[in-house]
Amino acid sequence: MDGAAMGEQYRVEANVPLTTKAARILRRYLREEFPQGGRIPGEIELAKRLDVNRGTLRQALSTLEREGLIIRRQGSGTYVNRQVLKLATRLEACFEVTQFFEGLGHKVKRDLTCIEHEETPREIAERLEVEPGSPVLVLHYLFYIDDQPTIYFIDWIPESLIREPYEPADAGHIFHFLERVCHVKTTQALVEIVPRICGEALAERLDLEPWEALLQLNNVYFRDEDGLPIMFARGFYRYPPIRFHVLNRRP
Repeated sequence: MDGAAMGEQYRVEANVPLTTKAARILRRYLREEFPQGGRIPGEIELAKRLDVNRGTLRQALSTLEREGLIIRRQGSGTYVNRQVLKLATRLEACFEVTQFFEGLGHKVKRDLTCIEHEETPREIAERLEVEPGSPVLVLHYLFYIDDQPTIYFIDWIPESLIREPYEPADAGHIFHFLERVCHVKTTQALVEIVPRICGEALAERLDLEPWEALLQLNNVYFRDEDGLPIMFARGFYRYPPIRFHVLNRRP
């Protein structure tokens, strides 16, 4: 693939946070172009291909280095860690479902099935550090991966955080919704992993039998500026195709 063609393929989209988007596109680039690992191009060439400045590229590379996806060797260059490259779904990664799985080459369809205004249940209120019974916005999503119902998500957002009017379509990408409608940004979540049996309601949504196993992830997302919880998300993942991995490192 020549440089011009690759530049068009991997160019960072406009009107989005460049560092986050550059890191996501770099992950895709490494998986497609370096499946067996190897040394990646230098910063000048990569910045040109992605159409970003070198400062943005360096931040994106630092993100990938923290994830273990690349290894920097002084005097030699930057290399792909091919063992980490094999790990499609990393549990320590804070990702938006549609963009993440599309970046891995899957076809993803997202249905916002329900928007509700409720009183916060006590369990959710404790996680969000709000009063039980306070108003909360509840968003229900069903994700199809390669035409198979695969993930069911329920997000709870305190209505006290909502700053702008919104339409249902605005809730399509939850992190964009938080930034545009709530004026908050989050890059960290605390995840609790709970194995469970599907049950009748989830079985119907995910095309499973009620006795089959699911992986339930309870996620509390925190506001970057002060670490306060801003959203609780409960996701139900079927297997296959979803498997999570954690990269362990020695201190």
